[in-house]
Amino acid sequence: MTAKLRSRLWTWTGAALVATATAGVIAPNFLAAQPPAETAAKTEETAAAAPARTFVGEMKGAPESARIAVVMDGDKFVAYVCSGDQSFNDTFSRWFRGNVKGGNLSAKTDCEAVLSATLKGDAVSGSITKEGKKHEFTAAAVAGDSNAGLFRAGDTFDDNDFVVGWIVDEKENVVGTGGVKGGKVQTLAPPKPGGNLQAQVTKKGDDKAKVLEPGKVTGTGAGADASKPGVKRDKAAQAEAFRDFMDERKKSDGNAIQAVLLHQVRRFLAGKKPETKLEEKTFAILKTAPKGTLQDYTKDWDKIPKADRDTILGSAAKELDDNKGLEASAVKKLVSNMPQVKTLRATKPTATPTGTIKKVTIPTVKCIDETNPEFLGSDEIFAIHTVVVGTTPPQVKRTGLLTGFDDGVTKNFADADATAFPLPGQSSIDGAEVVIVTTLYEDDGSGLADFIKFMKPLIEVAVVAAVDALNGTDESGKDKKLTDVEKALIKLAVDAAIAAALGPIEKFLVEPLGTDSIVIKPDGSVVSDSGGAKSKMTFKKVKNGDVKYHYELTGFGVQK
Repeated sequence: MTAKLRSRLWTWTGAALVATATAGVIAPNFLAAQPPAETAAKTEETAAAAPARTFVGEMKGAPESARIAVVMDGDKFVAYVCSGDQSFNDTFSRWFRGNVKGGNLSAKTDCEAVLSATLKGDAVSGSITKEGKKHEFTAAAVAGDSNAGLFRAGDTFDDNDFVVGWIVDEKENVVGTGGVKGGKVQTLAPPKPGGNLQAQVTKKGDDKAKVLEPGKVTGTGAGADASKPGVKRDKAAQAEAFRDFMDERKKSDGNAIQAVLLHQVRRFLAGKKPETKLEEKTFAILKTAPKGTLQDYTKDWDKIPKADRDTILGSAAKELDDNKGLEASAVKKLVSNMPQVKTLRATKPTATPTGTIKKVTIPTVKCIDETNPEFLGSDEIFAIHTVVVGTTPPQVKRTGLLTGFDDGVTKNFADADATAFPLPGQSSIDGAEVVIVTTLYEDDGSGLADFIKFMKPLIEVAVVAAVDALNGTDESGKDKKLTDVEKALIKLAVDAAIAAALGPIEKFLVEPLGTDSIVIKPDGSVVSDSGGAKSKMTFKKVKNGDVKYHYELTGFGVQK
């Protein structure tokens, strides 16, 4: 998402408002909203370090709108105080930066504003004091993937350095102040319902204007510790998503297909020659991966703490030896023992159906609830389709990008992007079903072409290894039919490939919103992999009763 700003909410004209030396406001380059910096390889312990935490709370004895936000990162913190009351902001709206020692936080600005607080569990409690006035507070921890948090924008316009700050609490109340270095603090009006955080500065008597794009504060320094303007999937959100992912893996004893995928990538990179027919297929696919991407994949994987790696892969990883070739029989055993597969009802293919599917389209994207933080701007959405006709090898396609998604918005892909079958290398097969597994993504970056080049071979290897081991694939697709279990397995394989790329995905600044599938029978009916009628794909995350996002793909079109 590139922070499409939909309306002008705040404008400064002429000389502006925030003093650094006299008002205790941080310099504009502090917490600068910049793209994440490239970092050197970390040790396992460093990679496992806890992410920054954000706390938001109310101020006692202050205007009802007054809020404080504290971001703690290791032994340092940054805090910000503001309200919707100009008189309160004149005295107390300040940025604080300090150290954490034994759970105690302390900071003092150049204008003698003092913050003193203590961390206890999931809350920071303390006080702000200035000019003999004191306000106590208790700020509670907020989830990394919620709308709540501390946001900042900073830029130079007409030789003035502007700094803007906003606090959003768990109830989505918004307060903010800002202005120009050397001036007075100005109180900002809250955004309109459904509006984005944004600020626009103009020069008095001049139509020239500049929009200040906000980023979420995710650390206590510049560069990699602060979000790029408009980026929703920041460090905290990534950490939250990883925790949720780990919880799911613990319930399912990992994913054997992901273990198989990693095994094949390691053998391929080690220069091993394919020792089995299955490896001949997987190695041929891995040869199509862009240079360096597979190496990056394994490096990022190895940064994950060993205990987490074991949880992600499950017991299957212990049965695979990188020095031994991958036998289809071994994969079949591993996959068949997956809890997700055992719960599926095994069925035999029915009598050969009649009909030929010539084209399938998936044109419509419906946003029921956009991703958080919603205040940073609209979502930008694309899809990756993995398509199997009959039992032929899978083909993978990325759609173009659709922009401007807010709650309740529905849009259609262009005709070329809406076509999910046939893909290049595929053709219609009489009597064959078409299985389409789709992963939906929200985009925060601009490297979509590189992203699909990276993901395509991983998805294809996962699907080929899993399905070929159970059933076998053939170039014509006529000799075998997939069972319901094998259709469901394609989705599990795609999930494994997406999970396998958790580290590298962050570099592309994209967020996977989930995976769903449909099966198009030769008679043109659209069903789920278990055979029930299906009219939409659903991509939804609910945590503790809170909907984090909700999208649907609808309007399926089938030509026979």
